[in-house]
Amino acid sequence: MDNQKIEPLLRLNQQAKEKGRVYLKKRYLFDRLLMEKNKNTIIGISGLRGSGKTILLCQLLNQLSSSFYLSGDSIDNINLYELADFLIKNYRIKNLLIDEIHYLKDWSRQLKLISDFLKVKVYFTSSISLNILSLKSDLSRRVKIIDLPIFSLREYLDFKFSQRLSPLKFQDIIKNYKKLFQKFYQQEAYFNDYLSQPLPFMLDDPSHQLVKQVAEKIIEKDLFCYSNLTRIDIEAMKNIINFIANTPISDINYSVLSKNIAITKYKAKQYVDYLEKGYLLKSIFPFSSSVIKEPKIVLTLPFRQVFNYRLTDEQLRGALREEFFTQSIGYLNQPLYYLKSKRGAKTPDYLFIFNGNKYIFEIGGQKKGFSQFKGISDQYKKYLVVYPGVSQNNKIPLILFGLLS
Repeated sequence: MDNQKIEPLLRLNQQAKEKGRVYLKKRYLFDRLLMEKNKNTIIGISGLRGSGKTILLCQLLNQLSSSFYLSGDSIDNINLYELADFLIKNYRIKNLLIDEIHYLKDWSRQLKLISDFLKVKVYFTSSISLNILSLKSDLSRRVKIIDLPIFSLREYLDFKFSQRLSPLKFQDIIKNYKKLFQKFYQQEAYFNDYLSQPLPFMLDDPSHQLVKQVAEKIIEKDLFCYSNLTRIDIEAMKNIINFIANTPISDINYSVLSKNIAITKYKAKQYVDYLEKGYLLKSIFPFSSSVIKEPKIVLTLPFRQVFNYRLTDEQLRGALREEFFTQSIGYLNQPLYYLKSKRGAKTPDYLFIFNGNKYIFEIGGQKKGFSQFKGISDQYKKYLVVYPGVSQNNKIPLILFGLLS
C-alpha cells in the first residue's frame, strides 16, 4: 500500500474523528453497539440514508481504541482485505469501521476473508437492506445486522427537547392506555412537529428540499449501485414515490401502480421491492390466504409530506396517522398484516400478532367509530387507535405507540 493511496484515507479518518466529537448526543443504538465490542461477530448497521449511521460510526471511532474509519465510496478501487491487513500491521488497528459498504465490489467475500484470517472487529453501515442470509459467502453466522430506524417520537423528544422518557411496553399500552395518556398527554402537542422532522439531520435544517435530495440519492446512487438499474428504472421509481405520496393508502397496490406509471405489474412489484430495500417505503401484506396477495404500501416518514401536492388535508392526516402507527409498531419486529375482505367490504386496518395473541387495530381521528369491527370474531382483541387522543374504552391514543422501545 503506497503513500499515494493511504494518505487520503488517513485524512478522511481524522476528519471522521473530528466529526464524531462535534455530535455529543448519541442515538439509543450507540449503547447497544458498544455491548457488541468484545464479540467476534461482524456488526452491520442498516437504515435509511440520513438516519445517522455515519455519525454513529464517527462516535464509535472516538470511543473504541485503535479504530479506523473507511468510507465505501472512497475506496472502491482498493482491495478491502488487503487494506485491512495493511492497517492492522502498520497502524495496529483493532476496530475497522466501514461506512456504506454496499459501494464496495465483492464486499461480502472480502468480509469473509477478514473474518477468517484477520484479528479485527468490523462495524459497517449500509443504506440498503442487506439480506445476509442469501449470500453465498456464508456470512449469515458471522454477521449481525442491526437496523437503525428513523427517530421514534420518544427519541425525537429526547434530541429536540431533552425530554428523556422511559420506553413503554406494548402490553402496558394495551392494558393501561388511559393512565398512560394521563401521564403523557402533553407530548401529543409535539406530534405534528415530529411528523415533519423525524430524521436527525432535520433538527438542524427541516428543509423539504434536503429530504427530496435524500430520496433522489437513494434511488439514483444507492439503488443504482446495488442493482445496476437503468435510467428508465430510476425514473419509474421516482414516479412511484410521487404517485404513492399523492394517493390515499387504501387506493395503492401493484395493479394501480402498473396502470398509472405505465409499467407491467411484474415491474411494479420489482420497483416496490427495491424502494423497500432503500427504506423509502414498507409493504404490508394481507392476513388471509384467500385474497389476492397485493400489499398495502406505506411511505416512510416524512416522504409523504414532502412529495404531496394533491391529497386533501383530511386524506393526508389519515395517511400520516397510519404511517406513524406502522412505523412505531414495526420497532417490535412482530408480524403485522392488513385486513382485506373478499368482496371489498370495509374492514379494520391492521392485525398485529404479539406473543401469540392477535390484536386488530383501526386507525383514525378522535370521532372514529367502531362500525368496521362489525362481524369481527371475539377471538381478536379490538381497538381504535386515535389522534387526537381520548380516554375512552378501546380507544388508544396514537402517540403512545411512538413511545415504544
